[in-house]
Amino acid sequence: FSLARSTRFPLPEELFSNIDQFQDDNVSNPGLEPEVGNHATIMVGRYQPNATTRLNLFFDEVTDTIFNDQDNTSGITSSTFINIDKVRTFGAEFVVKRRDFLVPKHDFDFNISYTNSEIRRYNASPSIAGNQLPRVPEWRAKFQSLYHITHKWDAMVAGRWQDKAFGRIQNDDVFEGDGGQDEYFFMDLKTTYRFQNVNASFGVNNLTDESANTGPHTFPNRTYSIDLKWKFM
Repeated sequence: FSLARSTRFPLPEELFSNIDQFQDDNVSNPGLEPEVGNHATIMVGRYQPNATTRLNLFFDEVTDTIFNDQDNTSGITSSTFINIDKVRTFGAEFVVKRRDFLVPKHDFDFNISYTNSEIRRYNASPSIAGNQLPRVPEWRAKFQSLYHITHKWDAMVAGRWQDKAFGRIQNDDVFEGDGGQDEYFFMDLKTTYRFQNVNASFGVNNLTDESANTGPHTFPNRTYSIDLKWKFM
């Protein structure tokens, strides 16, 4: 069990940096207040050499949350920094780690989390109270399945899923693609071979070539990678 209190002061670019680009306008806010948060976490788990199971419960209440509010109109993204008077967040995360899972030499990791982040008070527009804090998906999940083919050669498959989220404090954005906060599921593959001081790996990220966006940013499509590492010591 843990309790914490934190203070985050505005960054210089949040206070003073104005950017006017072709499709990206950023407006600073020199009147930003520091955000102050109270945080509580409860962790319950069972830890064994080949098996870990853990449940995390968390609660946060933050006043004057510094938030980058964005609006995408006709392909032009305009953003500015604001203080949200009170944001309350609670949720849970469930984590499972297993070694020699189902068959020998197979390691499996899985976690899933739920987050409810609600705007409790926004004095500049009281009707916003009760909306979800943008860009915070309610559900996320990840898994990784790693098989040790030999003591030198591993093969891994992994997946990551995220629920759709709102992008604006008004919670009125329902579009997908450019400017949206898309739901996605990405699959990754990787194999690694170790020989003396050399590690060689080959990987494929976003195996199914899924397209997804978070605001104006697009996640990479299917990507191949080759990695060689040579240890001199």
